[in-house]
Amino acid sequence: MFSCKKHPIARLCDIAEMSISDMTQCFVVILQGRERRVCTGVTSCDFRDATLLFFRPGECKEYVERMKSQSGILALCFCGDWLERTLAYAFDEDCCLPSWEEACDGVDDNIASEQVFESEKYKHLPRYSWQKRYGFFEYNIKESLHLSLREKAAVEKCLNDIKDEMEWGLDDYSNMLIAQKIKIFFDYCCRYYERQHITRSCLNHCVMAKVERMADEYLLSGEYHFCTSSSPLLRRFAEPLGISDTFFEDFLCAETGKSIEQCLGSRHFEVAKRLLVSSRDESLCSIARKLGYSSTQCFAAAFTRVVGCSPSDYRNCC
Repeated sequence: MFSCKKHPIARLCDIAEMSISDMTQCFVVILQGRERRVCTGVTSCDFRDATLLFFRPGECKEYVERMKSQSGILALCFCGDWLERTLAYAFDEDCCLPSWEEACDGVDDNIASEQVFESEKYKHLPRYSWQKRYGFFEYNIKESLHLSLREKAAVEKCLNDIKDEMEWGLDDYSNMLIAQKIKIFFDYCCRYYERQHITRSCLNHCVMAKVERMADEYLLSGEYHFCTSSSPLLRRFAEPLGISDTFFEDFLCAETGKSIEQCLGSRHFEVAKRLLVSSRDESLCSIARKLGYSSTQCFAAAFTRVVGCSPSDYRNCC
């Protein structure tokens, strides 16, 4: 167990020792062993030796309340604002490196941790730049990371490295070293999520088949050109699949190497080709309307630009 007094904005502890402020003000990563029984989305393809769960501020309270009676479940708690500024300083020396003194300014040493975690400074946090790289904090609990024994050992080593630095005491290097070790830990998590995607490949094919059917229905609904933001698109596909928007976005990128907009853009013209061949009696105007175009001319221009020939020529050749 770490001394909260020494480490006001990052700490590692048993979940039974987490405070209300830890649960509500901090980003939290929880490592639970295989003997724990909690719904975390494990499939027949997954390893079951340990599970990592990721929570944004305020999201872990229900889980912790349910599991805190069980010992041996570790939690890494940290302030997102502190990690953002510290990692920004690592790549841009013009940024101001936050110090422990700044975090604890005006706070009694004996209660430093509790007051800093509850500070208004860390409430209502935005989506930080490091969250864009490590999107798993926006996954839901059923999209947790399931580890093999070897991966569990590597994760425990990362956490021990963070622990060792925290126990070293505070000096001018503490901020940067702890933040860098947390970043390394997250990089391992990215690697293992990629591996998990590979081991689930047989299941992913079934999911992609559903996505393709949904994409065809969406493209034929005539709504495609009216949606200009990726967020509604992600939600439109993720909700029927029962997964989070961010997990779906990462899944799609891993499976196809494309964003949702790029996938729909490519499939849009595949659907157009299929309609031109399978519905030869249907007019180009009708097909254009089905695909969301305002006129046959707009459809023909877009089709020619992407496919290399006009819709009429493509229909005649096939």
